[in-house]
Amino acid sequence: WLLICMGMVRVEALAGTRGVYSFNLSLDTLREPAFIPRLSARLHDKAALAPFLCFEVPERALSTVPFVVQELMARLRPLGVRFGLDQVGSDSSTLHHLKSLRFDFIKLDGALLPELEKLIERKVYVRTLCDFAHDVECQVIATGVESDAQLALACELGVDAVQGKAIGEPAPMRGL
Repeated sequence: WLLICMGMVRVEALAGTRGVYSFNLSLDTLREPAFIPRLSARLHDKAALAPFLCFEVPERALSTVPFVVQELMARLRPLGVRFGLDQVGSDSSTLHHLKSLRFDFIKLDGALLPELEKLIERKVYVRTLCDFAHDVECQVIATGVESDAQLALACELGVDAVQGKAIGEPAPMRGL
């Protein structure tokens, strides 16, 4: 709701800059009946903002409110809005949804990375997710990459991008 109520003004100010602005959507937000119609109406009124926006949907939403996710993507993707699937790694039905919904990227759950160097089954799982995502033209982002060893392994397994302290400490946007 922040995006609808206040955030559009701020995003308008940023639209002239470079980059894409991501918003994580919670299950509670997705379950709100008025959310999609209101957001869709606002973005249709301000269609020039759409290419600067990305909405990240939690993996759990695919099993709890799949039709809501489908509706959100069907309404906003034609405007140029991008979509990511967040916290990927715990639901085996994700592969089906990756193929049918065509997310622009997935973010691997940070819980997959600890001990990745030691657990062969976890390596195989991450490589399989990466291979499948790439087959459906979806990028893979590893979150919580804290060490050079995790960074090297993520690259080896086919991850396209990373987030975490191995790349840099969190900083305000003004400092970037």
